[in-house]
Amino acid sequence: MRSRREDFLLFVKSNNIHPPLSSSTISSWLHRGFISLCTSESGVSLRSLASSRALDLDVSRDDIVTLGNWASLDTFAQHYQRNHMANVDFTSMTLSGVEDDDFFDAQDSFSGSAQ
Repeated sequence: MRSRREDFLLFVKSNNIHPPLSSSTISSWLHRGFISLCTSESGVSLRSLASSRALDLDVSRDDIVTLGNWASLDTFAQHYQRNHMANVDFTSMTLSGVEDDDFFDAQDSFSGSAQ
């Protein structure tokens, strides 16, 4: 087995190429450069975004769990899936079958006796 050359680094800082980059530095670069373009939520991982995107593209849930190295489908779905509300029709959920409700404007008076 060949050993890696000591001077070979995949990522380097442009202003100081000698010390190796830490994983936290690379993570912050990814977050600033990529993740922040996808969501404004804090604490979102590239792994959860990629897995959610795969789900959007009809990749099977079993493949997402396996390839994303998730502990289980429940773990991914309950804690990391970013698009779980994308297909919810809130209008139908909240207004279905409600035809006789009274809706009031901010200018409306709720009581005819207030004068």
